[in-house]
Amino acid sequence: METPTPLPPESCGTCVFYLSKADECGVCRRYPPSCIERSEANINYAGDRLYFTAYPEVDLDQWCGEYRRATPAFPRPESF
Repeated sequence: METPTPLPPESCGTCVFYLSKADECGVCRRYPPSCIERSEANINYAGDRLYFTAYPEVDLDQWCGEYRRATPAFPRPESF
């Protein structure tokens, strides 16, 4: 079994806004999700446009200028 590589300080994987999706990636919830219109089927059978929301996907070792360390007072959610 490989030893996991430690995350760089102030990386997404240690940020309070990071929400894990898989082993090496997750989403950043610093800002509200973007509203996106489905491109493959813009109109459903009722004639309504189809939309969904999405947070930006990030890797554990990425970083940005909005970083805030997860602490016991401000824990980060485990995953979804």
